[in-house]
Amino acid sequence: MKNIFTSNAKRCFVLLVSVLITVSMSYSQTTIFTETMGTVAATTTIAAHESANGFDNDSYTMSGTGDLRNTTVSTGYASASGVANIFLTNTIGRYFLIEGINTLGYSNLKLSFGLHKSTTASNGSELVFEISTDGTTYTQIAITALPTGTGTAIWYYVSVSGTIPAAANLRIRFTQSSIVPQFRIDDILLQDTVPACVPTEYPHMTGAFINSCNGSCLEGNNEILFFNAGSCPFVANPATVQIYYQSASPPTINYTDSFATNASYVSDLNAAAAASGCASPLFIDASDGSTVIPAYATIFIMRSNPCYAYDFSAFCAVKPIYILFTSDASWIEGGNFANTDNNAGASELRYFRSVINGTTYDYSYVPDLLTSHGDGDCIAFDYPIGTGAASDYFNDGCTPPTPVLPIGLAYFSVSCSGDLVKLDWATMTEYNNAFFTIEAAAESGEFEAIASVPGAGNSNEMLGYSIDISSGAKYFRLKQTDFDGQFTYSDIESAECLRGRVQLYPTVSMQGTPVTIDGKADLIDVFDSMGKMIYPEISDNQIFGLLPGMYFVVINNSQRFLIIVR
Repeated sequence: MKNIFTSNAKRCFVLLVSVLITVSMSYSQTTIFTETMGTVAATTTIAAHESANGFDNDSYTMSGTGDLRNTTVSTGYASASGVANIFLTNTIGRYFLIEGINTLGYSNLKLSFGLHKSTTASNGSELVFEISTDGTTYTQIAITALPTGTGTAIWYYVSVSGTIPAAANLRIRFTQSSIVPQFRIDDILLQDTVPACVPTEYPHMTGAFINSCNGSCLEGNNEILFFNAGSCPFVANPATVQIYYQSASPPTINYTDSFATNASYVSDLNAAAAASGCASPLFIDASDGSTVIPAYATIFIMRSNPCYAYDFSAFCAVKPIYILFTSDASWIEGGNFANTDNNAGASELRYFRSVINGTTYDYSYVPDLLTSHGDGDCIAFDYPIGTGAASDYFNDGCTPPTPVLPIGLAYFSVSCSGDLVKLDWATMTEYNNAFFTIEAAAESGEFEAIASVPGAGNSNEMLGYSIDISSGAKYFRLKQTDFDGQFTYSDIESAECLRGRVQLYPTVSMQGTPVTIDGKADLIDVFDSMGKMIYPEISDNQIFGLLPGMYFVVINNSQRFLIIVR
């Protein structure tokens, strides 16, 4: 286990990077949003329903050329709402689009919905489901195939099988690609499926800003407590995060009975960090009661109305940082954590207790040992906790110290490249970095090493790494090992690269841009928006010469892609 700050650990913002050994593949689920389409008295356009705030989610933008019906209502599955549904007629290109879904902080997203088909011969592949993070480039994701034959023209509850990314503004789009059948859509559900795990490191307190910097308000507004999430992700809310403080042991006054979001303060912090060159977002407000805190994430807990403009840009390499804004009345504006015991005799102790994700730890510090009894006084705690006594007292002023990382991991991503799993990552800094190990795990089972990549040793510039691997595993993580044998793990990423499937890109392009097919394509058929087969130039798995319009490309008589040329 390594402290990622300087060796003397004299830093207020103490974060620990530790070893994650195994993951249990059971699941807990957090709902991001549900949409039952509301109610309509008669056939209604999507635009009219949106304008009348008829959808469940007013914070999202709904649009499209389909309409809403109150006929053939959803039924036959547990969550069927049975009122209005989106109807996509047998006109090619009819669509339904949802925009504005914030999925930042989630890593195992799953989307399900009710789907009705009007014919028994269809397996549902004519409905094209796509996602986009920028509103321009859309990626198709397969929908679970529906049964065919007598009696199969009914409602189903289906799930998409591809990877849904984390994004500040995720778009999901349903498009009719055929003249048969007609489709109805209802009861859309987006959840984050969080792998439950056997903890190897527990959530713990790493430090505290005991004597904060006041700014234009009072000391209690700007006091900060610092935590590490441990090796298991969890949903942050008052039931899973309880912090106690008192002059008696064990402390019994809870300072986190309630949380309140503070979008403007987080926005200001992220804007300041971005101006300093830090990729946004550096901070995520986790105070809404449903945000999943990833394994080993850094957590700040502070009052819900801080005012001091701390410069956290030095923390870019450990982003994102999750803030919980407490609105508990116990956390007062005038100051909460003693920086002197006002006792001329023996020094007295002050006590913290953290109960996070079911784990309880006790901590203590001696106010008389604080460095200056002035703004910037901090304490730090070691992990493992041991006695819980503060391991360091120091004061770096009101400027947060710069972290010194053995490896500053900028990102780690997993995607599909044909039949291969493509792993990409980059480091912002490297120190004593010997090599990386790729570890993988199937739906059930432990992680195993499947490949290794040499590190750069020492580096102060961004370095990119990439490797393609043939693997049937779903979960992947990156292990970084120093020359002295110490190692750390990245967060777990997931991807299901279905054998034999191909990818096609771009799905939205300008005239003159070739369309590329990635994977084995024995048969390529191209149809215009009226369903008529056309014959553009096709060479080396690329399609050339498409004029502006809408097209459907069918690969190997099985995969269907919607293409828009502008």
